[in-house]
Amino acid sequence: MTLDSPRRTALVSLGALAVGTAALAAGPSHAATTAQTIPPGAQELGDLMSRLRRAPRRRDFKTVPMILQQSDFWDNDALKEITAYRGTHKQVWDNTNLAGP
Repeated sequence: MTLDSPRRTALVSLGALAVGTAALAAGPSHAATTAQTIPPGAQELGDLMSRLRRAPRRRDFKTVPMILQQSDFWDNDALKEITAYRGTHKQVWDNTNLAGP
């Protein structure tokens, strides 16, 4: 018995594409997922999430030092938004002092 390897590969790829398309079509949209994340009445949290989406991100690092001491080595604008958040619950640290709390 001989196996037609290219044909088998094409059929498996087509099947995977069909399953992936069906999964994406059946899954919730991004807006629906976000609406489920934010509890009713949490306007401050929704505003924070909007500001974080607009905050610039930097992911083009080639190397970084072991201990980050300059704010251009992390997403400083996003961190500032989080530390300025005045919602009910928050737990955030920005500490560069190794002997600190």
